Amino acid sequence: MSKTMTLSSISLIRDLQELALQISAVPQHADALRAAFQGQSIAHAFITHLDANRHVCAMAATVANIKAQVVPQDGLGATVESVSELVLRAQRRIVLTELDALRDIASEPSTRGRLTALAFSPFEQLEDWIGHVGHEVNGIAQWWIDYRGQLDERAEYRAALRKAHAAMRYMAERSKATPFLLDAMVRTDWPALQAPCSRISVALTIPIDVDPDMPIVVVVPRSSEVAAGGPS
Repeated sequence: MSKTMTLSSISLIRDLQELALQISAVPQHADALRAAFQGQSIAHAFITHLDANRHVCAMAATVANIKAQVVPQDGLGATVESVSELVLRAQRRIVLTELDALRDIASEPSTRGRLTALAFSPFEQLEDWIGHVGHEVNGIAQWWIDYRGQLDERAEYRAALRKAHAAMRYMAERSKATPFLLDAMVRTDWPALQAPCSRISVALTIPIDVDPDMPIVVVVPRSSEVAAGGPS
């Protein structure tokens, strides 16, 4: 069994969906803070600041959960330079995990007859589709890895991340891998096939708008909070 199979795709997908919601709410908190500090009520400004701080802490917790599930075993190094990169690495881990599940189906002699009825074209069989998708997600990762850690190539790193996010979504929605993915997702009579393909599709198409410049969020508790066992 490969290392990728130790991942819970469902848990990681939930964290990515939660992060997507949290990121989408950032502009609202920013606008509320701006309006509050332009107003006359110190109490309102303080409460608004606390709300925004809680939101940042929640985002930091979600990012930490994602990082813990992805980075130690994805083979792409311990360094993560942005939330955008982390999301791509999480998507890749989910896809590779679910491809392992599909390999089990492809290697089962009893499934051969059922597989022939699926929309594999232009692929001849499931193994070919699995190999193609795995090659694609690994290749997409290489785009931004080449620029990571290069201070004089930050613009290239950001551009590669944007390109990678678009490519991941394209793979699910409009690539030559799409017909089989769509066909498998509606096979309610074959849950063992439907479930991993559905998770691949969800992971690749999560509507998460991540600024490539957004750093990994780390919230360090104040010493008074640590002594008290947490924030009051």
